[in-house]
Amino acid sequence: MRRLLPLLLALTSLAAETGAPVGKFQQLETTLPSPSPQRLATGAPGAGYWQNRADYDIRAELDDEKQTLTAEATVTYHNASPDSLDYLWVQLDQNYFAPRADSRTAPNQKRGVDLKKFSYNALDRLLAYQTYDGELKITKLTDSEGRGLPHSVVKTMLRLDLPRPLKPGEHFVFKIAWTYPINDAKRIMARTGYEFFKEDGNRIYTIAQWFPRMAAYTDYAGWINKQFLGTGEFTLEFGDYKVALTTPDDHVVAATGVLRNPEEVLSSVQRERLAKAGQETKRPVFVVTPEEAKAAEKGRPKGRKTWRFEAANVRDFAFASSRKFIWDAMAVAGTKVDGRPVMAMSLYPKEGMPLWDKYSTHAVAHAGLNAVVTDDEAVIRRAPGVILPGVGAAADTMENLVSRNLTGVIAEVISLGKPFLGVCMGMQALFTVSEEGGSHACLDILGGTVRRFAPGLSIPHMGWNQVRQVRPHPIFDGIPDGTHFYFVHSFYVDATDAQVVIGDTTYGTTFPSVIASGSLVATQFHPEKSAAGGLRLYANFGRIVRGDLGHVATRQTDTVGVA
Repeated sequence: MRRLLPLLLALTSLAAETGAPVGKFQQLETTLPSPSPQRLATGAPGAGYWQNRADYDIRAELDDEKQTLTAEATVTYHNASPDSLDYLWVQLDQNYFAPRADSRTAPNQKRGVDLKKFSYNALDRLLAYQTYDGELKITKLTDSEGRGLPHSVVKTMLRLDLPRPLKPGEHFVFKIAWTYPINDAKRIMARTGYEFFKEDGNRIYTIAQWFPRMAAYTDYAGWINKQFLGTGEFTLEFGDYKVALTTPDDHVVAATGVLRNPEEVLSSVQRERLAKAGQETKRPVFVVTPEEAKAAEKGRPKGRKTWRFEAANVRDFAFASSRKFIWDAMAVAGTKVDGRPVMAMSLYPKEGMPLWDKYSTHAVAHAGLNAVVTDDEAVIRRAPGVILPGVGAAADTMENLVSRNLTGVIAEVISLGKPFLGVCMGMQALFTVSEEGGSHACLDILGGTVRRFAPGLSIPHMGWNQVRQVRPHPIFDGIPDGTHFYFVHSFYVDATDAQVVIGDTTYGTTFPSVIASGSLVATQFHPEKSAAGGLRLYANFGRIVRGDLGHVATRQTDTVGVA
């Protein structure tokens, strides 16, 4: 019988990490929309709920010599709303790097500089950011018949004026072409870019936020068309994608969705390996071997190759491409979609060995837990393990936990020794008080204060940083000391009891990045964004829940009664 692992979702607003002032006695009704036929007072969709869609047919070409991307898309926008739309808004997130972007002309953080600690690499990144023009250039925007469409680009947003109002139930097709230079991710940090390997002269491209994406049109706020400032999250419409990616013919490509032309891009031997991987549930099979990847590093392309992917009913599309990629894959036991097993895959360079080949695909395939997102106290009590993730501001997190009557059940399952994992805000909320946006009481399960990083540090602390393992713990099983994890936060925990700190990280000051007490574990970083190390950590938590890995407290039965 499959075990259910609830993800206790702490819904939070998009308040800036700097902490917007929140009144101590502010009522919840002032921050949530009023109940409507679209959204019930419970938060569930109502009988009148609707959601628009956007389908994409994209043809893109990656130029490895110039590090540029050029593409053209046909976009079909479906209006399921009850409103007639005179115009459409399109997100151009890549324009975050344009010279006149708000992220450059009006930064929302004071970035002090301590010259004594200012390294050469930091200066290089600063100069690169100031000189890089990564603007996404629109080269064509027409209707389906090739007629030009009036539009205006407003920094990271594009407004497209329609020839006539788009009525409820109708769709509109337009074509758009663009190009932009890809950023060096080591010098200009972002969610996208390439990494250059000086030793062999090759690059790995990990490309996100790379195409004009339809902004969401909602019942509660109309168009979601705020400027993109780099660290915020985003709302997107669901849709179907057909994407043709043309790359050098020695590149290996991974992307959202299903590869539709393996016979054109993989050798017969590689196709046989991929088929074998689809039947293998014990250990990964190399589709592209380390030896093949090393040979490709030394050569140069003889031509170009087009990889074709399709993805149904997804909200975004990303891809990675490199001649350096080793590729391994395996089937996930007990899973099937359309009669085929779900596959776990990893692509990485030789520099990722021996960690990635040992743990990455295994961790994806063998976490061994079904996740349920819930705020149902009964479900949480019955489950063998609980995860509390969270993003946003402390006040909003606590307000949502209180309004859903979850503070008591969280304390209960932890006190009963049930495996519990807090992530990011889910870690900070466990302590006594947070100074974010004032002074806000938290769960007080552990003693301590959540404090803001000292003035002069660039915040949020965002990107990869090392975790030093202060004390041994099963959650670290198979994770080398000093492994890098991905952080996004402006506040850190100052724990009253230093004994709860099992891992720490340095950013201006040394702060707890992993804590543990009894059955409770929590991380300040995001394991889901932390590649092989993060996947291994989640897999370790799954093993703790199942009892396959040493546990520091007595495990409870699957059903826990009310204390």
